[in-house]
Amino acid sequence: MKKAAKFIILAAFLFASASVFAQGPPPPNGNGSDPISGGNSSMEAPPPGGGAPISGGLGMLILMGIGYGGRKYYQFRNQGQNQ
Repeated sequence: MKKAAKFIILAAFLFASASVFAQGPPPPNGNGSDPISGGNSSMEAPPPGGGAPISGGLGMLILMGIGYGGRKYYQFRNQGQNQ
């Protein structure tokens, strides 16, 4: 029962996080006939994904992974010496 409750809570947090951090669409440009270029077809289309920066979150994820791996290695090394 505890395992099911933990899974339900985790699933609720994962699904809720998608709606909490979601952004609305950008305001329309120009006359709005072409949503990508704002009615001016000579303009270059924006990059896919809106050009959102991912460097901050990606860097933190990598640093946390390195820290976790280092901690596990340290624990593994010390466990072998204690036995």
